[in-house]
Amino acid sequence: MVQIFGKVLSNKKRVDTALKNISGLNNHQIEKVCNELNIGLDCKITDLSQSHIIKLLKLLERNNLLIETSLKKDTQANSKRLIEIKSHRGLRFVRKRSSSKR
Repeated sequence: MVQIFGKVLSNKKRVDTALKNISGLNNHQIEKVCNELNIGLDCKITDLSQSHIIKLLKLLERNNLLIETSLKKDTQANSKRLIEIKSHRGLRFVRKRSSSKR
């Protein structure tokens, strides 16, 4: 099992399917990363060497993508900003929170 950004990737899955479990990565980004590292999309996680995994981590960090926790923090900050400026979307966030407490 490989762990990337706090997500455990199953050894049985293909690389493209396993990387979809990481929040913030879409099909295009996954394909681009795999092509840059010369990893086939049909390759399984077990077939990746330790060096491939390290290169994958470095490449994802270097691309400045909003992934996992940074994506969640950014989303929360945007929600908070919309609430503070009392926009329509912000007010809907407030209503949603209050209705979920009932």
